[in-house]
Amino acid sequence: MNQFQNKHHVGHTAEQSLRSVFVGNIAYAVTEEELTELFKTVGHVIKFRLVRDRDTGKPKGFGFCEYKDVQTAEAAIRNLNEFELHGRNLKVDSAVNSANEKHGPEEFLSQTCTVEGGPERFEDEDGQYGAAVEPEHVLEAITHTR
Repeated sequence: MNQFQNKHHVGHTAEQSLRSVFVGNIAYAVTEEELTELFKTVGHVIKFRLVRDRDTGKPKGFGFCEYKDVQTAEAAIRNLNEFELHGRNLKVDSAVNSANEKHGPEEFLSQTCTVEGGPERFEDEDGQYGAAVEPEHVLEAITHTR
């Protein structure tokens, strides 16, 4: 069983990844509150997580914004990619693309779970979101959802 299949081990569901965006090239002086306010201009933000170094607690220059739906996440990518904040152009992309292209799934998952003081867990004991789906089969699974 890989990390995407074991949702209790991963702590982040495929559905959350689809409605989340990766935000990179963040100036170290930018606060999580500033980023949350900026990303709220696109739609309702469930949470913004600024990734920090485990040892020092200092920001690593990237984070993740989770929206209520995929369409809002896509709007954020269209409208906020290359947005200048504190003299730097933000890099905004799909969290799924970021995981697959930039870091690989294992590094992505370990980074997204190491935020603001410790691991986060998004348990799905009731199976509310259904079975875990491999990233390359997500669109097919959504298409066949009843």
